Amino acid sequence: ANHFISGYKLFSKELMMQIMTVELMITLSRAIRSEWEESLRVKNGKARELVLIAKEFMEQNFDTGISVADAASYVFLSQGYFTRAFRDELGISPMAFLMKKRIGKACELLANNEIKVSGIAMQIGFSSPQRFNVAFRKQMGMTPMEYRRMIQKGE
Repeated sequence: ANHFISGYKLFSKELMMQIMTVELMITLSRAIRSEWEESLRVKNGKARELVLIAKEFMEQNFDTGISVADAASYVFLSQGYFTRAFRDELGISPMAFLMKKRIGKACELLANNEIKVSGIAMQIGFSSPQRFNVAFRKQMGMTPMEYRRMIQKGE
């Protein structure tokens, strides 16, 4: 029984050390990130540069289903700071920017009758046709099918 107790104590000590190590790493990474973001505020040009790099990343990958969080981590910024810096720099939120890119591409693809609407949703990075329909209607004021019919009539 004594051997079991000493083994248990060793295990719990080991576990405690691992937990403390993880906590330390999280605290350090938060401190480094806030230090990094603070230094960017001082050198505004750097934040602008990062926003432009992230914008390019979004333009090249919008159809892969990337999120704003993905774009933020691409340039090592927190989502909150990135969103503020992006909006300050470009006058549009990164989410709205992504949606504009996706819906713009959808409009191009809807001109082609061969492609199903559900296929277009997947091609431009939406997780479901329903989400695509909602986003499309919100931005264009009509459903993708209505838009397709409108194009075909040449309106």
